[in-house]
Amino acid sequence: MILNPQIQLKAPDIQSKIDIASLQAGDIVWACNFRRNIGGFRYKTKPTKGMIVDNPKCRLVKSDDNYTQSGRNRFFVPFQKTATSEDPDNLAWSQATTTAAKLFTKSEQESIDIYNALIEHEQRMLSELIDADEKLKIRKK
Repeated sequence: MILNPQIQLKAPDIQSKIDIASLQAGDIVWACNFRRNIGGFRYKTKPTKGMIVDNPKCRLVKSDDNYTQSGRNRFFVPFQKTATSEDPDNLAWSQATTTAAKLFTKSEQESIDIYNALIEHEQRMLSELIDADEKLKIRKK
């Protein structure tokens, strides 16, 4: 599906329940995303539980009850589907993404609500595009 490049896709007023700047390495969060670019490609991440890390190439070190690591850039790394605990050894490191690519919450239900709201926004936007195109049709006399 190719959308008209003249159309500006508006970002929904849907935001993370957690401020990205407040995320720290070792935080356990839920992440999701659903959006379409002008070419029609969908970026989607169903609600997924994972951990915030500073650098996906570094392993977290547990000291006391905290995970620490050095670095500036924050990444979200989901837990493996087979994970049985929230341990860094259970992270799917190959699936790491920057924190800018996701919306974050502390609970699964909040993440589901945001994900569904993003899909509903997408459906409304596409419906508006279809309605606008319908008006452009030439009618028989």
